[in-house]
Amino acid sequence: MSSSVHTMAETVRHMTGNLAAGLGVLSGELLWLVRGSIHAHEIRQIQRRLDQELKVLGSACEHALSAENDPEQQDLSDKTASPEMDLAARQVRFLRDEIDRLKENAMADRARFIEKQRLKYEKRHPADNGSVPQANQ
Repeated sequence: MSSSVHTMAETVRHMTGNLAAGLGVLSGELLWLVRGSIHAHEIRQIQRRLDQELKVLGSACEHALSAENDPEQQDLSDKTASPEMDLAARQVRFLRDEIDRLKENAMADRARFIEKQRLKYEKRHPADNGSVPQANQ
């Protein structure tokens, strides 16, 4: 009888441990969901700005090309379209680089998050160190 009580106590302890680990994973994933949506929102905002700059660049190019075909505006097009196009092109490059950087940071944050979760699990369950599967991102 005492062995079945001991077994029942162990079972309850293991169940509560599993429940606590599951709730920890759930809360971590919910936190990551919020952080991921913030990253995605920031990238969408910069993408909108990039779209605006591409419109400005396209408009400047169209203006320069139409002035190039008009002999009366040829001298004027060299002076007005070039700085505008240069500025828009630099903004486009900057925004594309910023989007790439934000995407890389989001992936690095996810990798750090997974590693942190794995280390937490190993700390709580030291006997299971060898059986923890590596998470895919």
